[in-house]
Amino acid sequence: MQLPPEADISLAQSASPDPVAPDSDLTYSIEVSNAGPDSATSVLLTEPIPSGTTFVLWDAKNFGQFVFACEAPGQLGPQEIRCFSPTFPPGVASFTLVVHVDPALEACSVITNTLSVSSSTTDPDPSNNTNTATTQVACP
Repeated sequence: MQLPPEADISLAQSASPDPVAPDSDLTYSIEVSNAGPDSATSVLLTEPIPSGTTFVLWDAKNFGQFVFACEAPGQLGPQEIRCFSPTFPPGVASFTLVVHVDPALEACSVITNTLSVSSSTTDPDPSNNTNTATTQVACP
């Protein structure tokens, strides 16, 4: 009997700078990983733009053997990035999100960025399919 395919997909991210000054840019480095053993299918990365920020840039690295098609926010569109890959073999996909911190954002407050990834392939550890990064707004 053949076992159904499994793919352990996960997320990691870091934010820079931390703390961040109001009216400046904040950069998130994001990695989506597939630890295998099989390829993941119908992979969807969802990245809402953090509250208190505005979208500046989304960059997806060249992945070689697999492709993520991404939609970034337009001026009138939803404030969310969505990336889809029909097949994601074991490996790592890297993305960069740049947002601009609202100049009126209160000093010492916290910016929270939560993203998630899903797949139609069985994931033996779904607990690592969501990731949250918090960044403090600089205190005077």
